[in-house]
Amino acid sequence: MEMPTLQNVISTLFPANQISSYRYLPASGPPVPFTADEVNAAVDRARSKNKAPGPDCINSQILAAVHKADQCTLRDLFNKCLHQGIFKSEWKFSRVVLLRKGIKPEGVPSSYRPLCLLNDVGKMLEFLLTRRLEDHITSRGNLSPNQYGFRKNMSTDDAVLKLHNTIVNEANDGKFCLAISLDIKNAFNTIKWPDIMAALESWDVPSFLYRMFQSYFCGRFGTVSTGSGRMEVEISGGVPQGSVVGPLLWNTTFDSVLRGPLPHGAKLLGFADDTLLVVSSKTVEELEALANNALRLVEDRISNLSLQIAADTTEAVLFTQKYKHGTPNIEVGGKTIPLTKKMTYLGMIIDSSLFFKEHMQSASAKAEMISTQLARIMPNVGGPREDRRRLLSSVVHSVLLYGAPSWAHTLDLIPGNVKLLNKTQRKILLRCTCAYRTVSGVAANVLASTPPADLLARERETEFL
Repeated sequence: MEMPTLQNVISTLFPANQISSYRYLPASGPPVPFTADEVNAAVDRARSKNKAPGPDCINSQILAAVHKADQCTLRDLFNKCLHQGIFKSEWKFSRVVLLRKGIKPEGVPSSYRPLCLLNDVGKMLEFLLTRRLEDHITSRGNLSPNQYGFRKNMSTDDAVLKLHNTIVNEANDGKFCLAISLDIKNAFNTIKWPDIMAALESWDVPSFLYRMFQSYFCGRFGTVSTGSGRMEVEISGGVPQGSVVGPLLWNTTFDSVLRGPLPHGAKLLGFADDTLLVVSSKTVEELEALANNALRLVEDRISNLSLQIAADTTEAVLFTQKYKHGTPNIEVGGKTIPLTKKMTYLGMIIDSSLFFKEHMQSASAKAEMISTQLARIMPNVGGPREDRRRLLSSVVHSVLLYGAPSWAHTLDLIPGNVKLLNKTQRKILLRCTCAYRTVSGVAANVLASTPPADLLARERETEFL
């Protein structure tokens, strides 16, 4: 990437914001020091993750060895930071890696996801602060139940199943149901620090936590290296993608959007920044009025956080059991949103019939592609091995069966879905077992000691429910 292009990408992904001074909160008493158990948990988590180190190149394994040799060093360091309300400047410097999204065009800012590689010792302190903030929020009533992202015991399956059940229940009542997926522009990098601090204040966080986050959001820098050179950028907003505390800070701030009042017949679902508005009504005319009214309320709350909805990439799908009906006119940001027959939500293709045919086709194609890519580094020679079987099976099945709790019930309705699943699985199992291409699917299942894909999907559905 040429330097002018890189500068444009970075300046768009990390827009410059005026650094505001935050309100001073008087100390409400000395903070409770981090305990040995808390620090042990932070070290164990970092060691188990074993992710790429930050700019200091000191990885979690080294820090774990230091902690094992002297368990007071890190604990004393973190408690000193907590007592003084300081998040050290060295831990706020990140190495930014631009991850290209799929096959999107090169050089376009929206084609990249900026991942911030932070020093592991700083991420350990973030983990400790996250635990304290989680405990405080839980004691104050917890986040909105409609936020499914970055939450314990919640997953994409929960969010998609909630959407699916809502649509089915409304359709069974003879109502029209409209799902509108709102795309927030560059959400994690553009949410402003004063809004995050205001949200923390609204949650009445202890003053020592407030001071720590004041320090956290001060003097942040990142460096980006490409073939064209090295560039340093001052970061003046957003939550770092790659941080430990960032997801919770996002949820804490965005909670005001999900908790706000909506008209009867409308509900808002969130998975991090993926926001979905679901509205239902008996007539198309009522549905249109209800949807536009709810959208205005949601848009206002999002704009209050200095965030913007990308109308061009917002999707809307109408679900109904009626054959003849009008088309509601839906507007976002003054632009009309065309209705489509399908939408992509949390990696799943949800069609208006809820048969998930296109999702199954997409998942099968993706699973085959990954299987082929793995096969290039795992030649079909030397006979079957357990490690080969485990790797291929776990990786490819995770793609093939993604979202199974939401679509497994369609296997009884659409025989083609079963055929497609098992056909794709057979190709994978032939590679696992180093078998000839003439081996049948049933035989491949036996040789690989793996149940058919449709049974695995039903098993996941049963376990989830």
